[in-house]
Amino acid sequence: MSRTIQLAIVACGVLAAAPARAQLCHPVADDDREVDDSDSDPEAMKGMHMEGMSDADMAAMHHAMHDAKPRRDPGALTARADLEVDVAQIDQGTYEGVVPSASLSWWRFDARVAVPYYHLEYRGVITDGPGDVLLGASGAIVAQRHLRAGVALAVTAGTGNGNRGTGMGDTMYMPGAWASWTRGAWGATASGSYGRMASLPSDGSGHHHATGYVGSLVSPMNHEELAGALRGTLRATRSLRVHALASIATPIEIEGVTRAYAATGARWRSGDWEIGVEAALPITGDPFHARMSADVALSF
Repeated sequence: MSRTIQLAIVACGVLAAAPARAQLCHPVADDDREVDDSDSDPEAMKGMHMEGMSDADMAAMHHAMHDAKPRRDPGALTARADLEVDVAQIDQGTYEGVVPSASLSWWRFDARVAVPYYHLEYRGVITDGPGDVLLGASGAIVAQRHLRAGVALAVTAGTGNGNRGTGMGDTMYMPGAWASWTRGAWGATASGSYGRMASLPSDGSGHHHATGYVGSLVSPMNHEELAGALRGTLRATRSLRVHALASIATPIEIEGVTRAYAATGARWRSGDWEIGVEAALPITGDPFHARMSADVALSF
């Protein structure tokens, strides 16, 4: 059976199984990409991936997880296909999302594209449509056995409907930096980013929580903000990793809302296949009331 057929079968299974992984708010901060320094465990070097967009902060961390793939020629080009689905309860509504993505990695560089699609019910209005397409690039400046660090840039295009809540309604630029550390079975990743909408309002109005303006409900951001995230990971077995993370974003200059949430989840890996689940709850700013998510990925 070809890998394309295998991926289609697993994707259909994940879509039918509802809990899903959400597109994160800030594509530079929320991934499980710690360096795996296990020299004696070849299987532990396979299948780490870039989650999320989650949007929140994915692009900057993509590089630090590629230590988990089989050791290959550093100049080899590798690829990954990922399908994320998510369900969330938000204020006065709910949404479900499907986020297919693809990434390429070469030497110390990574690139990713994610194309989300949402079913949103908000204040009695039902909307089906695309979210904001995400493009991300990341590079490692430091690449040591236990430590990796680098920079990244994520851009979300205004392909979602800002009046209905499936997107920000404009292009967002998010440069950032990340660092990843691992010792044995334990790992930690930290990142920070700056996000800015291409067309900022001069009067400070129109952020996604403002009265009369919807903006993105599926992956909310302020028009200008600073964001950061911290993730800890434990390799419980050769195939299983568990993680916990915290993420926060706060507006700067323009009026907005500080958001923070915490999440925990697990990832299971077999060969080139990987499956992950995650549950998240808000801490402040009400980005959602509750969120459940899952994804399946195949590395080439």
